[in-house]
Amino acid sequence: MKKTVLLDKKVIDILEYRIKKEEESSRLYEQMSLWLNDNGYLNTSKLYKIYANEENNHSDWAKSFLLDYGITPTLMPLSSPVIELNTLQDVFEATLEYELQKMKKDFEEVIAVIEDSESVLNRLKGTGKIDKQIATDHGVVGIAARAVGLPRDARSEYPYAAYSEINMKIASQSTGDVHARFQVRISEIYSSIDIIFQALKKMPKGNILNKTAKKLEKNAYAIGITEGWRGDILYFVATDSKGEISRVGVRDASFLNWSAVPYAVVGNIVPDFPLINKSFNLSYSAFDR
Repeated sequence: MKKTVLLDKKVIDILEYRIKKEEESSRLYEQMSLWLNDNGYLNTSKLYKIYANEENNHSDWAKSFLLDYGITPTLMPLSSPVIELNTLQDVFEATLEYELQKMKKDFEEVIAVIEDSESVLNRLKGTGKIDKQIATDHGVVGIAARAVGLPRDARSEYPYAAYSEINMKIASQSTGDVHARFQVRISEIYSSIDIIFQALKKMPKGNILNKTAKKLEKNAYAIGITEGWRGDILYFVATDSKGEISRVGVRDASFLNWSAVPYAVVGNIVPDFPLINKSFNLSYSAFDR
C-alpha cells in the first residue's frame, strides 16, 4: 500500500540536507575534541565533545520528524573533516569561520523562501513609508536612516576599534518603507559576517587581553559614539575630583527614531501598525532615558 506523504518534497529535501550538515558538524567537532585532548586541553576537549553530541541531537530530531510523517530519511554521503590545527587559537578561529559559513547558508535559505512569497512582499512594499526629508528633520539614524538613502553609520563616520582597517559596505535603500528596512537588515547580516571574516584575517598575534589598568583624568568628561544594531549610541561620561566616574549619560538610537514612527503610520490600515512598529524595532525604555 502506498504511503500518503503529507510533507512537500522541498521540505523533505531541506530536512535531509540538514541531517547531512548536522552530522558533518558533529564529525568536525569530534575531530577538534580529539586534537584538544591529545594536546592537553582536556576541559576544552570535553566542551567540543558536547558540541559534537548537540549536532548529532539536531540530526536525530530531523530524522524523528520525518519518521513521524511516515517518511524514511535518505542519508547522504558525509564528507570527512579537513582541518589543520596547530594552536588553541586555530581551533577557535576554525570554529567561528565554520559556524559563520553555516549560518550564512541557513540565512540564505530563509530569505529565499521569503522573497519567493508574493503575499509577504506585497505586505512589506509600500507599507510604513517615511521620506528622506522627514528622516533628516528628525535626525533619524541607523537602519531607518539607511532605508531612505541616508548613509549614517558611526563605524565609518567616526571609526573606532579597528574599523578603519575594515572594508565595510554600508547598506542603503531609498523607498523608506517596511520592505526597505527589511532589505537593509538582510544586507547588514551579510556585511556583519564579512566584517568578522576580515577581522579574523587581520587580527594581530599576541595577548588577547591587556591587563594594564587605565587611570581616568580628574574633573573631566568625554563623549563616545558606537554603532548599535538600531543605530548609533552616544555616551557621556564625567569624572569627579578623585578621578572616579560620577555621571554617565546614554542616548540610544530609539530616542531619535521614535519621533519618525507616527509619520510612517499615516495612511496605513490599523492591522499594519505592528508590522510598521517592529520594522523600526525600537526600545521603549531607551526613549525614557
